[in-house]
Amino acid sequence: MEVPAAPAEISCTSYLQGFVDGFSLEQARADAGLPPFCFPLGSVSVTQARLIVQRYLKDHPWNLHKDAGFLISMALVDAFPCPSSKSN
Repeated sequence: MEVPAAPAEISCTSYLQGFVDGFSLEQARADAGLPPFCFPLGSVSVTQARLIVQRYLKDHPWNLHKDAGFLISMALVDAFPCPSSKSN
């Protein structure tokens, strides 16, 4: 019988999994020529990111069948386009 993981171990593993997933997703987006996102100076809080993603999902219900990571990245690109990605 496997011993249940401690909360700190679960938190660490979840954080690392999110980092690896995010890095992999952005690499795939770059390879596909999709635009990156650029957080403003001072970064973005997790609460702000959650609100941005929730708004994006509400405003784009026809995309809800798509992969969660893809939808999160699209929400962040929409909210924080890099200067070279902004339309003039």
